[in-house]
Amino acid sequence: MQQDNIFNLDYINPKIMLRVVIKNFWVIILAAVSVFMISTAVGEMLYKPQYVSSATFAINAKNTASTNSLQVTKQLAQVFGDIFQSDVLKNLIKNDLEIDKLSDTISTEVIPETNLMKVNVTSSSPESAYRTMNSAVANYRNVSDYVYRDAIFEMLKAPNVPVEPDSSGISLKTRLLLTLLVAVAAAAAIVIIYIFGDTIQTIAAARDKIDGEMFSVIPHEEKYASSKNQKTSILIGNPLTSFQFTESYHSLSAKLDYRLKKNAYKVILVSSAAENEGKSTVSANLALALADRQRKVLLVGCDFKKPAVRKIFDLPKEEIEDLCSYIEDGDLTEEYHFSQAKNIYIADSQTGIHSTQKIIYSDALVKFIEIQKSKFDYIILDTPPMLLTSDAEALSKVADASLLVVKQDYITAGGINDCIDRLNVNSNSFMGYVINNFEQFGKQENISVTHGHSNHSSHRHRS
Repeated sequence: MQQDNIFNLDYINPKIMLRVVIKNFWVIILAAVSVFMISTAVGEMLYKPQYVSSATFAINAKNTASTNSLQVTKQLAQVFGDIFQSDVLKNLIKNDLEIDKLSDTISTEVIPETNLMKVNVTSSSPESAYRTMNSAVANYRNVSDYVYRDAIFEMLKAPNVPVEPDSSGISLKTRLLLTLLVAVAAAAAIVIIYIFGDTIQTIAAARDKIDGEMFSVIPHEEKYASSKNQKTSILIGNPLTSFQFTESYHSLSAKLDYRLKKNAYKVILVSSAAENEGKSTVSANLALALADRQRKVLLVGCDFKKPAVRKIFDLPKEEIEDLCSYIEDGDLTEEYHFSQAKNIYIADSQTGIHSTQKIIYSDALVKFIEIQKSKFDYIILDTPPMLLTSDAEALSKVADASLLVVKQDYITAGGINDCIDRLNVNSNSFMGYVINNFEQFGKQENISVTHGHSNHSSHRHRS
């Protein structure tokens, strides 16, 4: 068995991972938009406008033999660039402008493949940039004549007064790049959380992480719409149900039938860790599959807070004798009238009740189940989710065996194993778990069921 949360490619279903990213795409968009807006706001808050005044000069050597030499031009440009940024020239500018400190920045750049050099003065105000540039142009000869006399430094473009600032805070390109990086980081975070979420995404993960026998794998099946344009429950025997889906239940019923007969069991409890894992649909289809094997099956809806069995078979509540009322009355001498759907018998409640303890722990419910044992080959108890209520644990004491429905990529392995522990303690025989709503990706996984892991008891997975 693998250690908890160890990265293993066999535990990851890329199809589901992509779906998770798409489902949480709003998080990525929200993060990206937030960063774009924040960077824009911060840029505007911290932004100090900068104005640039420029002048362009042509550099030529007095030696005509080297006039057209770009190499000589580059050397001369370097000399004059150093002159414009020298402390000597800056002191002359300060004296000329009668200031104590020169806050403006002087820079030079050579226009590639030419003998032209551009001088820029950057300042927080356009007037200051222009005055400093004029002073630099007026005073550079006072320095250059002492440094280099073999060059002609001719102004081609006089200094200009800048009208608009040269920059506008954090550039759009920078903000877009930052936004893209944050979007990628958000997507990566979602993927990492998904990978280490410890849910059961593949058959390999189920075998390695769940402490019990994999009893069956039920493939994903799209719900079909009824004549009222409403999606109905997926039941075997319906012409629209796929062959693979139907066969998975026939295989499950064959294995379960063999185990139950071998141990002389009649009552099997079906539960799940959480809601919406499909336990009621599994219970219903299992009952139908066992009935197809010529077994007389009773399906009892024991989720008294949220009765679901009659809804799966689309039975009006008026056609159901309320099981809650029948058990609460406590008079079992009067026979309960079962409803029938297809080839199975059904006992369910018309509406849900708030408090179920009085019924779950009543002697009348235990006696009701005992009475039905003589009338049916098998009794399937559809019970509430185990992480929401203790009803399933209480009912497991009157069941001969139990199955746990595990929906793919829904509950952590730790949560599943907690439920299995509780079933092992309270039920006579925990048979194993059923992987439900399983979606395959890429190569076919080996979904043949096994008899569990001998070392499960020494490796516990907690959420």
